[in-house]
Amino acid sequence: MIITPTMIGLVLAIIGVLAWIAGNFKIANLEINFETTKGIFVFIFAVLHIVVGLLLIVIDLIF
Repeated sequence: MIITPTMIGLVLAIIGVLAWIAGNFKIANLEINFETTKGIFVFIFAVLHIVVGLLLIVIDLIF
């Protein structure tokens, strides 16, 4: 199996979505809460994984 940027982007986007869902439903002691440092890190982790994953997919499809 050849690992392409699209596959890497897909994996990153899926990880970000799973972290977002876990943060919203408070699964595995994760919570998206802007009043705590841990909550901010969960939010940043999820958003960055989703954005970078989607950017990798788009860049690979364009070029």
